[in-house]
Amino acid sequence: MIYVRRVEVRAVYALGTTEHAADITDDGRVRFMDALVALREPDQLAVTPNGRFLVTADEGDTEPKASESAGPAGGSRTVSVLDARTGEVLGDTGNQLDAVAHRAGVYPDGRSDNRGSEPEGVVAFEAGGMVWAVVGLERADALALVSLRDPRAPQVEEVLPLRRPGDDALAPEGLAHIVQRGRHYIAVANERGGTVSIVRAEVD
Repeated sequence: MIYVRRVEVRAVYALGTTEHAADITDDGRVRFMDALVALREPDQLAVTPNGRFLVTADEGDTEPKASESAGPAGGSRTVSVLDARTGEVLGDTGNQLDAVAHRAGVYPDGRSDNRGSEPEGVVAFEAGGMVWAVVGLERADALALVSLRDPRAPQVEEVLPLRRPGDDALAPEGLAHIVQRGRHYIAVANERGGTVSIVRAEVD
């Protein structure tokens, strides 16, 4: 039996833009020196377990532009944290997703001119007395672990590659958080790979 509940739209929140250093040139060199002004344009959002915050994966759909260009770009390449009651944007990860992906050896420079690592799905959960988010990086074929200890300054703690060198692209899209015997797992739907990956989140 399928039940459908009627819902009511109470508010619409404008997420505005964010500005940070980025690499927006596909030239074989990774340098986060361009000023990117971008609309957040979330692909997916999650609610923290305490219901206080919304977390968005800001993939975007429009083309990147440097700050001196006319108008903001789409796809801010960030995870943003909002006050769930007021819609106020409290903070975002700036260029951390791409920078940490680069340090992990999975940053896709070929996508620098088109939304970088491209954050897609996101989940939020509590573990070890802290609130965390995990976001899928579609073009980096990786997951990013984000600490929400300070909602105004979310920190990317780690980027975990999902595929081995030489394997075909996976393109993680949708995520789900699972708790089994006190351990935290992330189920990842891989759009291009046509597979599901299960990853343990070691955050206890």
